[in-house]
Amino acid sequence: MPYAPRLESNSLYLRGLDHEDVTETYCEWLNHPLVNRYLETRYKIQTIDDINNFITNKNQSIDERLFGIFIKEQNKHIGNIKLGPVQNPHKLAEISLFIGDTSEWGKGYATEAISIVTDYAFNELHMNKLIASMYAEIQASTRAFISAGWEEEARLKEHYLHDGKTMDLIIVGITARRFFNKS
Repeated sequence: MPYAPRLESNSLYLRGLDHEDVTETYCEWLNHPLVNRYLETRYKIQTIDDINNFITNKNQSIDERLFGIFIKEQNKHIGNIKLGPVQNPHKLAEISLFIGDTSEWGKGYATEAISIVTDYAFNELHMNKLIASMYAEIQASTRAFISAGWEEEARLKEHYLHDGKTMDLIIVGITARRFFNKS
């Protein structure tokens, strides 16, 4: 996939990230125990080099697009959202995201970013279905997807070990048919 385009809504814009976006603040997000508690990156201390390598990898990927999430009014980077990998034969893609700036939690930005990428995936990339998965304990993430028009499709019982206990995995999804019928 080519470099991520700029996408906008009322209060946010999403754009591809480059190395100028890799700051100490970004690195601190990924190493903050509240932010990374359910991110797979939590198993290794993240460095500026790690983030630069990640951005290079995603920007060169043929089946993923990485977007930074920015508040328009402040031109403030608050997190990321990724579309992909895309399974082209099935027109199926995954979405993952995090809001790293904890001062912006609970303000609806995750739902807004999900809505922007969902619209882009169906209207521009002509996807058939989008999916996302999350630890069941992250109720705010599940609510963000549901608020963006997605539905819970599956719950995998005791799927992960987290902090010494088992935890369910929730899978949410939305199809093009459901997306266009709600519009």
